[in-house]
Amino acid sequence: MKTCCTCRLTKELIEFGKDKYKSDGLNPYCKSCIRIRSAKQRKDNPEYVKKYADEYRKNNKNLLRDKSRDRFQKNRKKYLKLGRDSYLKHKEEIAKRRKIKRSSPEARKKENIRQKEWRKKNPKLYRSYIKKWQQKNKLKHCCHQRVHRAIEDGVLIRSITCEKCNKKSRTEGHHEDYHKPLDVLWLCRKCHASLLEVIEV
Repeated sequence: MKTCCTCRLTKELIEFGKDKYKSDGLNPYCKSCIRIRSAKQRKDNPEYVKKYADEYRKNNKNLLRDKSRDRFQKNRKKYLKLGRDSYLKHKEEIAKRRKIKRSSPEARKKENIRQKEWRKKNPKLYRSYIKKWQQKNKLKHCCHQRVHRAIEDGVLIRSITCEKCNKKSRTEGHHEDYHKPLDVLWLCRKCHASLLEVIEV
C-alpha cells in the first residue's frame, strides 16, 4: 500500500506509475491524480503541451515505435477489430480522401515508383499474384491476350487519343462485353480507372 502525495488516499501499488529515481521505484502521485493534472495542463497551456509532445516524438521515434509494436502484438485481435470497425464506420469518407490523394500527379508518380520497386524485390510473389488473378479471371485474361495478339498482328490499332476525354496519351483497351474480345474502347488510364470504379460500385 502507498499514500498519494496529492489526494492523501492510501491505494494499492498498482495504482502508482513507475519512477526509477524514487527509492521504492514508484511515482509519489497516483495515476488518477496524474491524469487530472495532465488534463488541466492540456487545457490551460495547449501550445506548450503540443510543443513538448512534438519534441518528445521527434527525439524518441524508435522507442515509441517499439512500444507501439509490442502493444499491438499483445492486443492484436483488439486493435484489428478497432481498425475494422473504424473503417466500416467511415468507409465513404476514407474512400473520398483516398481518391483525392491518389489523383494528384505527385501521388501517382510516387505510387508508380513504389510498385516498380516492390515488383523488383518480389518477382516470385508478383508472378504468383498475376497467375492467381489469371486463374480467377480466365475470360478477362483470354480477352487481354487476344487484344495483345491482334495489335501485334495489325488486326487492331491502338488509338493514341482517349475516346472519352479526347486527350492524347498511351491508351488502354476497355471491354464493355468480354464475350466480344476485339470490341475495344481505347481510354487513357485516368478515364479507364474512373469507368472501372463506376462499374464496380
